[in-house]
Amino acid sequence: MGSPGRSPLGNPRETPLSGLAAAWRGEPYRRFRDLCRRVHLEETASFALPLFNWYEAVGRAAGDAAMATPV
Repeated sequence: MGSPGRSPLGNPRETPLSGLAAAWRGEPYRRFRDLCRRVHLEETASFALPLFNWYEAVGRAAGDAAMATPV
């Protein structure tokens, strides 16, 4: 998804993908779901027929959240 650093999956060369996915299902997945929920609400609030680039909107929101949250 190209999300900035807050919810990385990890390196499949170092850890099996099943292990990376299991670790991501906790807090990183919850943050990603919250981000998607927020993007959906913001993007659909002011349109009768909302048409927007979902990938771009989520990427922009993820970048904004990364800039606003200290690592």
